[in-house]
Amino acid sequence: MKSKTIYYFVEDYSPNIDYKNGVTIALTPTACYDLARFGIKYGTMENFSFKDDFKIDPEAYFFDQLKLFERIDDYLKNSIEFCAQKNINLTRAHYNQIKYFLDTAIVHCNSLTLFIVTKNPGKIMFISKHCSGEKTSFYSLHRAKTSVVSRILPYICESLKVPLEIVNLSSKNDHDTIDGIFNCRNYVKQTPAGALIKSVINFIRFKKYRNIFAYTRNKFGHKRHNILFLHVGDYRINYAVWKAMSAGCKVFILSKEYILKENAVSEEITLDLKIRDNSGQMAKKIKVDCLAASKSILEQEYIFDWLSNKCTLDVRNFFKPYFENFISDICAADLCKIDKMINFFHAEKIDAIITRASQGADSAFVLSAATIVSAKKICIQHSGTVRDGLLYQMTELGFFDYYISSEPISEEYFKIYAKKDMFKKCKVFQSPHYLRYVKKKYERAIRRSKKETIMFVPADGSFGIYNFNNQFYNEIWYYEFLLAL
Repeated sequence: MKSKTIYYFVEDYSPNIDYKNGVTIALTPTACYDLARFGIKYGTMENFSFKDDFKIDPEAYFFDQLKLFERIDDYLKNSIEFCAQKNINLTRAHYNQIKYFLDTAIVHCNSLTLFIVTKNPGKIMFISKHCSGEKTSFYSLHRAKTSVVSRILPYICESLKVPLEIVNLSSKNDHDTIDGIFNCRNYVKQTPAGALIKSVINFIRFKKYRNIFAYTRNKFGHKRHNILFLHVGDYRINYAVWKAMSAGCKVFILSKEYILKENAVSEEITLDLKIRDNSGQMAKKIKVDCLAASKSILEQEYIFDWLSNKCTLDVRNFFKPYFENFISDICAADLCKIDKMINFFHAEKIDAIITRASQGADSAFVLSAATIVSAKKICIQHSGTVRDGLLYQMTELGFFDYYISSEPISEEYFKIYAKKDMFKKCKVFQSPHYLRYVKKKYERAIRRSKKETIMFVPADGSFGIYNFNNQFYNEIWYYEFLLAL
């Protein structure tokens, strides 16, 4: 028999709710802070943590999930001719984003279901300003306007036959974009004058003034490699671009929808990656195949059986639109770009790509194309960490032929894991150029006579986002831990 108790699930505090009529449950650190500030007694879901109540072996889960990804890729290759021809594994290419989304949904589904089954509420009132307007995409997770709880809670309540009322606190301003507003970055990217400005910026950024004659000589006597760089703008990559140009290499950079060739003074567009309605026959065939594959995804019962088993609830209708979007939109766009990239790699005789990450929409299609043409894939470490986990090893080593660590400790760490069978094709080296850069900045700061104020501002952008093979803790526990400090 259901109780008559109303439970207020609060992601964002509203002063217009009378919380005295029921039990208040804070779902976020922000809610904890505001409820405490206004003297409202609240509880949390920490006692219903998925990690505590659902015993899981992270390593077994990791490999079990990898098998699921492999089966999805087998389905895509059986359904999409271009995928089969080039042996493209797009689920694996987008591994990081898909894994984070699946793991996060599994965590929330289990904790919410356990809470509801245990407390047997008469009604749930969900209060949030993050419950509308988000696209059903695996990429709508980090920095999203819509929380995962707001997306999955309606499915859980419907399944458990619990009345749910959603109080949407979002306003129009919360979803405003900068479209139509002057934006310096857009101007630089999209106008002829902006292109000139960008050329000047890159002339300075890549120290071209030192290398004007490097294009007519090879001072090291080595082969001039042709290299494509991703994630330019980060010092770690900028330094590598500068070194490549000073050695006389032919340098290309990925800039949003374009591949740019860096010349001695300026730059020029080498490849336009935009997918247009009048694209060729290959692009049209890819889109047709992807759309058909997306419409049949629900027939692949092993996917949704695996997810429902992990969620302890039938979640087919929840995950279905995400997989449909992945195949019809993301895969279709990627495959069209991969087709263009293969031609680019051959035409420009690209020897290697250099990037700082395997995760991200741009990395996925470029790494896939590089694999097809056997170009070397090189990753420069983008950050150090004290964490250990299979996700970290997978994303840093699992997609590359060479990994350039930024300091000795990381080099030693990755060399240990590069001995594993699944990572052994990746060779680990070290380049401390970023460490030297940081040390110089620190030394300059020390020499200043004026004392600087140091502020401790916790800013974890992953609140409410989980991964079983990375750090795993309840964000409210972390908030309370920081308060205790």
